[in-house]
Amino acid sequence: MRLAGRWLPFLLCAGALCAAEPTTPAAPAAPALVTNSFSETDLRQALADIAAQAGVSIIADNSVQGLVSAEFTAAPLEQVLEHLLLVGGFVYKRLRPGFYLVTSPDPKSPNYDLVVEQRLVPLEFARAADLKKLIPTQYLPHIQLDEALNRVLVSAPQPRLQAILDLLREADTPPVQVMIEALMVETTAGDLAKFQASFQRSHFGGDNTTGVITYLENATNLLSQVLWLVARSKGSVKASPRVIAQQGREAQVAVSIQQYFQILTGQAGFGYYQLQAIEAKVGLTITPLVALSTREVTCDIAPEVGDVTGTGPNNLPIITRRTANTSVRVKDGQIIAIGGLLQHLEQQVRRKIPLLGDLPLIGELFRSQSTERSDREVTIFLVPHILDPDGSFSGPLVLDRVPAIGVVPERPAGPPTAPPLPRH
Repeated sequence: MRLAGRWLPFLLCAGALCAAEPTTPAAPAAPALVTNSFSETDLRQALADIAAQAGVSIIADNSVQGLVSAEFTAAPLEQVLEHLLLVGGFVYKRLRPGFYLVTSPDPKSPNYDLVVEQRLVPLEFARAADLKKLIPTQYLPHIQLDEALNRVLVSAPQPRLQAILDLLREADTPPVQVMIEALMVETTAGDLAKFQASFQRSHFGGDNTTGVITYLENATNLLSQVLWLVARSKGSVKASPRVIAQQGREAQVAVSIQQYFQILTGQAGFGYYQLQAIEAKVGLTITPLVALSTREVTCDIAPEVGDVTGTGPNNLPIITRRTANTSVRVKDGQIIAIGGLLQHLEQQVRRKIPLLGDLPLIGELFRSQSTERSDREVTIFLVPHILDPDGSFSGPLVLDRVPAIGVVPERPAGPPTAPPLPRH
């Protein structure tokens, strides 16, 4: 039947013309089920068998090799594929309905580009440069690190892609932070030993090789004794900084003095003098590791004491540096003390009588020069505080109470002892 130049569909119903009704779309076909059994069967042959049973095409490239043993009863096709390919680590991808490609996840495989998927993952807390230490070796060919923009490009087939993304999500979490109170006190060598005679053997241990002494249980008492010396001008507080360190990352605390020396450069007759700055430093490097379950902090501590002990030929400075390494585990908010860091100071002192000392020839009679030497002991106190995710912590700042221990009553003659520092 034609009307107005167009053909209209029609049906013949009981001898009459009836308009055609729209047809409903067909329901999606149920997933193919596989029932089969394999025993030491070549993988390529097994794939061909299940392809024939499921009525699909499964193409396996030359990288797919091996033997499989498995048994399936009315199992979905893709579940069967996952089980068969699991042993050899192969992957599959449905390129279109009824057509599957099986290949190796190795980027060198011939059909890798057909099965690979990409994700660009920006990092919020972790550093891209540090991820190489966390990513398993088999995943490294699938990632590219953008250190400048701190992001990771992942290129991998499923399910390996999802495994890498899950690993990156776990690694990109806010690190635990530790705030470290530090106090550096310098005292005259020998004075502190008078305070230690009564509890030396039972309350702290030492390393005979390095001379470094680490105080644990009685670090609080030691702090009180050192400050007792400071209050009597037998010591001085060099610095009391606070630093925040992330879990497993170094934090440095240092007090340094620069001394300048005239150094002759070049050959005799053609040389010139230039000022060279030499740094004398007292400091330490500390790396905290936190156990949140027990609220303990393991501190890897590397103290250093350096100074210019004198000058040698051509006025070149002689520099000595003493370093050590120690590891201490303490509770959150507990005091750590490190002593035994000796510093030898040597100073040239020139004296003269005004006017007379400047006279030519006889001026030497009114001038004198001497070398003053002194040994100082540096004691370092540390208090780690585990910070909450919002950057706060419970408990007071321990070293904030240091000024309150400034003066203690005079004691009778005999070895002096200092009052204990109140604990929090």
